Amino acid sequence: MFNYAGERLVRVIQYGSCYRSINEIVDNGTIVIKDKDTKTKTIVKVENKLVREVKYLKDNKFFRWIKYGEFEKTRKHGNTYQVMHYRQKTGKGLHGLQVRKDFMLEGYPGICYTFYSRGKFLWQKFVYFNKRIAYYVRWKDTTIKGIHPDKKPLFEIKVNMLFTKDNKEGDPFIYHKHYDAGDFNFSADGIHCDYVFYDVWGRIKNQGTYENNQRTGEWIEKYRRFFYLNGLPVPKAFYEKDPKDIPAKSVLRIANSQVRAMFLQKVGYDRVIKECQGQIIHKDGNYELVDFPVKAEDSRDSDKVLRILKVQCPSTKSEYFLPVPPTEDFNTCAKARNGTFTHFEPKAKEVEFIMET
Repeated sequence: MFNYAGERLVRVIQYGSCYRSINEIVDNGTIVIKDKDTKTKTIVKVENKLVREVKYLKDNKFFRWIKYGEFEKTRKHGNTYQVMHYRQKTGKGLHGLQVRKDFMLEGYPGICYTFYSRGKFLWQKFVYFNKRIAYYVRWKDTTIKGIHPDKKPLFEIKVNMLFTKDNKEGDPFIYHKHYDAGDFNFSADGIHCDYVFYDVWGRIKNQGTYENNQRTGEWIEKYRRFFYLNGLPVPKAFYEKDPKDIPAKSVLRIANSQVRAMFLQKVGYDRVIKECQGQIIHKDGNYELVDFPVKAEDSRDSDKVLRILKVQCPSTKSEYFLPVPPTEDFNTCAKARNGTFTHFEPKAKEVEFIMET
């Protein structure tokens, strides 16, 4: 039996149910580990007590290949030559090249090469079995294009910063999900991501745009069209409707805060304030407290105005508009904001925030 210990290979000698030794480190050589249950084989090359190369095979064909510390330095005349730089005794972080043959790119078989240094993704390329390169991407690229095996466009992705965090398995980056923002958001900072995927006939199969981690604009998902504002799906008729045809007063009467924010974005916050005679009674940074002489639908007192607190999400930068009781207890941004967490209890204690996300 063998165990990996950092970048070393440890031989485990076992008799019965007791271990005789677990500290015998393999100095040099090639070790073959067979797994009868999965019918796989692992070949490990060791030099000077450090693992240099690992190959995983099934049916005597490798499907994953890791080369620790092998760096691509330069190219000459279209050919690549490599210089070896081994990092001794790091114990953590992935250094070198991973080769995967067990992935398909949009249904096409090939080989995925991924190169890391100190655990950081540096570059990746996918090569079809007809030797054509589907894409080549570096960590700092902001525009990435891919092609089909016949050279027709496969995808185009534009980002502020490519999302490659925690991709240690060497899988194609387009299948490495951004769990915080959505399956198809390839942006690390979440500020902007625009992508389009084509089928073999050149038709758009999937297309979308993220702004501040929110879906926005027209989307195509499996050839079907959808429309988004502030991350919320909206009907096509509303999305394409001219903002001038939407009465500003009708926006203020919408009870649901997310839907109201969506309409305010469509119609325009400044226009609503102007046409509905809104008065900004307090400002605090990105917060604004506005009174409107318009009765809300759920208001019990016809003499009261509609008071709205404009807030901005610290992570997505999206603006939201929250209804606030128009009383002296909530006449500042801080009081109104605190009330949204205390169900607007006038004597409630002020909420203390450790961190906003």
